[in-house]
Amino acid sequence: MKPVPNGLHLPRFAPITRAALFLLLALPAGPAKAADPQPYDVNLAGSGSGEIDAALRASSQLVALKDKVPVPPFALVQRAQTDIARLQTVLDSFGYYLNGVTIKIAGRDLDDPELPQILDDAPAQPPAVIAIAVERGPLFHIGTIAFDGAVPEADRAAVRIRSGDPAAANPVLDAQADLLAALQEDGYALATVEAPIAIADNEKHTVNLSYRVVTGPRVTIGRIVFSGLKDVNAAFVRRALDVKRGDRYRPSRIEAARQRMAALGVFSGVSVRAGTKLDSDGTIPLTFDVQERPRHAVTLSGT
Repeated sequence: MKPVPNGLHLPRFAPITRAALFLLLALPAGPAKAADPQPYDVNLAGSGSGEIDAALRASSQLVALKDKVPVPPFALVQRAQTDIARLQTVLDSFGYYLNGVTIKIAGRDLDDPELPQILDDAPAQPPAVIAIAVERGPLFHIGTIAFDGAVPEADRAAVRIRSGDPAAANPVLDAQADLLAALQEDGYALATVEAPIAIADNEKHTVNLSYRVVTGPRVTIGRIVFSGLKDVNAAFVRRALDVKRGDRYRPSRIEAARQRMAALGVFSGVSVRAGTKLDSDGTIPLTFDVQERPRHAVTLSGT
């Protein structure tokens, strides 16, 4: 037994009664420990549009990660701050470019200097309440639509947006893809259409659009190459194609040829790709990549 140092006296304890022991166990061991991770509930005020509200909830990390990725108190504030930009992007995509998003945690602004300490001291129950409010602002409409580059008049018809339409992101970006598809179908195999330059007028609530277009030359199909052929005869496959050298480049006909090859029953997979540059004769080469099916042997016998 370790000796007791001089000058120290061990306290004398009286026996503990059952009642005193019960009171001792009932007393809290110390101050409540702050919750880590921090549970929370999210209240997202409606924007007035069911479609927009659904998109906001789908984009919000506060909503999506609430139960999947718990966070400590300090990271909860960071998650909320990140959500502001995400939610504003959603509103932008619907054409509301002068929108506003505010988020409060436990009734406090995110930049409140006391908020981190409040969350550190908060117990696990009840969960912290996060309130998200959105203000759509005015709806912007498309102003002018311009093309930087020569675009055949027939292909311009593929752009379905018009001046006066709501300046929502999806139709504006769809116009880029639709114009590119129309140019390629018209034989401009190497055409490019860049994402539009959008200039907003905050006073008129309009967005002017400009698409930069490079059509390149209008071309025909040149070399047709088959990659992956082993046992299947190349001449047999070539006869099955309904595109040939000298045909106008058209993705729809090339895709139909790919499907016809796949329907032969001798391939487990068929894909096709056009060259990224023209051959020396000005034509565009095509390469069909195939995977042959395993062959099966059948034995017949008789007596």
